[in-house]
Formats: sequence, C-alpha cells, structure tokens
Amino acid sequence: MWMSDFDVIVFNEHLGDNIGDINTPFPFRGDLSSEKTFFIPYEPRGSGYLTMQVYDVQYQNHKVFLNNSSFLCGYGTHEFMNKTGRNRWRVTMQKLNHTSLKMGDNTIQIQRASGSDNILIGTIVVNWRSKCPWGP
Repeated sequence: MWMSDFDVIVFNEHLGDNIGDINTPFPFRGDLSSEKTFFIPYEPRGSGYLTMQVYDVQYQNHKVFLNNSSFLCGYGTHEFMNKTGRNRWRVTMQKLNHTSLKMGDNTIQIQRASGSDNILIGTIVVNWRSKCPWGP
C-alpha cells in the first residue's frame, strides 16, 4: 500500500541586489542563496512533484537545488524559474524523479543568478509517495 505525503516550505524571502526594488514585507536576503530543510519520515518511492511561488522573475538563470543536486528532473532544459513578468506572481510545478528525495532531512536551495533581477520566493510545496509503514 502506498501513501502520498507533502511538506509546505515557507521561504517568503526577497533575493536581489536592491532592497528598494520590490515593496514587500519579506526579509531582504541580498545576493545570498536561500536554503530550507524539510523532513521525510519514510523512504520515498517513485516520482513526486514540487510547486513553487515566485514573483517578478525576469531572467532565467536562477537555480533550484534539491539535496545539493541541480534540479533538472530529466528534462533537456531547465525552465523552472522562467520569466513571470514584471510585478507578477507565478506558481509553477515540476515533476521530481525518483532519486530527488530521501528519507530523513532534505534541503531545497534557491540561488539567484548573479547580476540579475530582484525576486521573491514565496512558498514551496514538495509532494512524494512512500510505502505505507502499517500496510501490506
């Protein structure tokens, strides 16, 4: 028996080189990357998916990493952080391959492309499947 599970990871951070570029209550992190940890209690199996809220993305060179691996998910081109347009929120979904997640602590990291736009990272939701520990 399989079960589906998820975690909501709240970033609510402003990445960029200009604190005044976006009027937001989100904390300004500057040019730093931002990383959060989440916990998976049982061995994940098969593929999952990730949804992510981003604001004001105008360039495509920002990077997303899961457990220190580039987030490519088997597709030829990384379009996950593609343009949202000026002053717009976008929610995007990306399939995760079966090796992206692990039982225990997992990390997700957003790296802002050097010299590019100021962006907001909202909430990220990671979904996965695990074998039910109390089932057959």
